[in-house]
Amino acid sequence: MKTRQTPFSYVVLRYMHDVFTREFVNVGVLLYAPKVGFLGFEKLSALDRVKGTFPGLQSGSLRDLLGFLQSRAADLHGKTLDTFDQNSLAAETIAKSLLPTDDSALQWSTPGGGITANPEQTLKELFERLITRHEKAHPPTRREDADVWKPFQIAFRKRDILSRFQEKTLSVGELRHRFENAWQPPGGYLRLFQPLSFDLAERSNIVEKAVHWSALLRQFRKVDSGFHIYLIMGRPSDKSHLAAFNQAYETLAEENSGPKELVQEDDALGFAEVVEKDLKAAGYN
Repeated sequence: MKTRQTPFSYVVLRYMHDVFTREFVNVGVLLYAPKVGFLGFEKLSALDRVKGTFPGLQSGSLRDLLGFLQSRAADLHGKTLDTFDQNSLAAETIAKSLLPTDDSALQWSTPGGGITANPEQTLKELFERLITRHEKAHPPTRREDADVWKPFQIAFRKRDILSRFQEKTLSVGELRHRFENAWQPPGGYLRLFQPLSFDLAERSNIVEKAVHWSALLRQFRKVDSGFHIYLIMGRPSDKSHLAAFNQAYETLAEENSGPKELVQEDDALGFAEVVEKDLKAAGYN
């Protein structure tokens, strides 16, 4: 008995870090088969390749948004026959109802389609061909910025000073960055703490991440020249990448991006002691 074929359409979700350069990484696939009421959305569960391609990416917000889209697609599954036109291939329409087209970093591709006897299996095959196959070709980031921060977090907590820190967002024009740990005494200058993992898969990405942060700091100095930033430097685990790390270190050590201090990742205890003295000198007991 011949298996019944049904039409489907699909769109790919792309993360586009810079709309000017138009470089992107595929992060999800949405497939809709109207005749059988199937709607599915597959997304990346790990963002290592995206972070490796675009150093400095704030992966938490991207991960949350991808999870939200998957949840919304699951809610619509089973309701699509009532919600959308059964006679049209409306993957693009559904995608734009979930995430409207604008100038944000997430963009839908032009639609594709075909016929299938198993929409769920076809979705998995498209996801493998368009996304996970490329994941396998790019070794993951070995450690994230958050991993570099963990020993400092522990050292600060032991001295009961972690609770003194607050989030602080700096912005200039359309450029924004949220620092998760910062503090500022009344009438004093702002202190920012930023862990940076250079334990990346590609040597070129190590240097590019340093260049990105150097440029970012110069931009923020335009609106606040007085802040002091501590960059906690996470070394690469691959010894063949140490030359690239040294170049990244020298790039960030340059004076043209304002007051800062580069902190070695193995100096968590000593650095916590310095920060504690700074807090006490400012009247925080």
